[in-house]
Amino acid sequence: MLRFRNLEMKPKKSLVAHCWSGKQNKPSRVQISLTYENQRTYIDLLHEDVPDRDRDKINKGWKDYFFEPLKNFMEKSSGV
Repeated sequence: MLRFRNLEMKPKKSLVAHCWSGKQNKPSRVQISLTYENQRTYIDLLHEDVPDRDRDKINKGWKDYFFEPLKNFMEKSSGV
């Protein structure tokens, strides 16, 4: 189970948080930035200080539990 502690929020711009699981002694740092350009919103994700042993699992988790559901939601909402 991942836990987050928000460090900084800029509405419609970015979120910076510490993220950790029960296995980590030191939290990792997650930064999600939003950029609106040419009628599109771009999401940049930077996840730092991820233990090497967890890197593949965490990358898969971001894809499976964050980006794919967000993409599906946005497609259904916009009628694409």
